[in-house]
Amino acid sequence: MAAQVGSERWFREQLLSMGTDERAVGRLVGSALEHQRRLRVKLADGRLGDAEGCRAGVALELAARADAVAVRRDALVRALYTKKELYAKALRMAEQALGASARLDLAELAVRFGSDGAGGALGGALAAG
Repeated sequence: MAAQVGSERWFREQLLSMGTDERAVGRLVGSALEHQRRLRVKLADGRLGDAEGCRAGVALELAARADAVAVRRDALVRALYTKKELYAKALRMAEQALGASARLDLAELAVRFGSDGAGGALGGALAAG
């Protein structure tokens, strides 16, 4: 039986499937649960709109970021059965609500500007810069 999204077990399964160090998993699960609680306070249920299903993944990513642990966003998007654009929207809203700093990488920029890869004008501009 699959774990309920956003449960302690779900967070643990996601982290382990991404190859996170076993010693860090317990700490990150607790942090993800706390981020999820803070998100519920700052962004009431339904405030994320069509990106509501991304809440648990965003909480996990923010917890990992705070602990300087890498998580694979593509794996979270797949686990949540959502689109990367909706996930990016939920992440931006959560960062604003919690005052978290956004670290933009090339993949995030591509999502924000409507490209599904690093190619095209954005990739060329960044490579030339």
